[in-house]
Amino acid sequence: MLHCWVLLQHNQKWLTRKDEAPPKRQKSRNSSLQFEGFQDVVDDGILDEDRRGSSPTASSEAPTRTRPPGRKAEKEKLKRGAGGGAYKEVFQEMLTKREEMEARKEARWIEVKAMEERKAAFKERKVAIEEEKLRIMGNKVVNKNLEREQKIMFMDTSCLDDQQKAYVSTMRARILAAEMGGFEGGTSNGSNGL
Repeated sequence: MLHCWVLLQHNQKWLTRKDEAPPKRQKSRNSSLQFEGFQDVVDDGILDEDRRGSSPTASSEAPTRTRPPGRKAEKEKLKRGAGGGAYKEVFQEMLTKREEMEARKEARWIEVKAMEERKAAFKERKVAIEEEKLRIMGNKVVNKNLEREQKIMFMDTSCLDDQQKAYVSTMRARILAAEMGGFEGGTSNGSNGL
């Protein structure tokens, strides 16, 4: 501890502390014998009545230094980001890598989401195309049935034998019944069980 006092005795913090502290009782002569040699080395000057050392000349004062920061000030400094050196750099590097990973992860997520949206849109278009095909096929069937019914309705029966004439007249009756039922609220799609 003595070597610390040698280094710090002229520091502003310790000089102001000496002035503020009340004078202490003198220790017994036995304890002061142990440190008598130290006083001469430390002070390197004249002892005053408080047994504090003073410099040999008034002009050779100790250099005035600012008080070193205490624990609280150091903690505040660390919180604000001053200091830290290598740890701060490593921590900052870790943060940047983490941010880069998050950005890549976000980009991948956006890409996957876009792919899923494209797949869903493709499926919707495919379903719409299939529905359109079914509608067209249904229209073709209906048109085919209408064409067949028209042939039956406007068929020339003069060159047909009796059985064929009976068949055509039965079919005409069914077609007319289906059409009349459709006008009366029945449902007819023109198939007539053919």
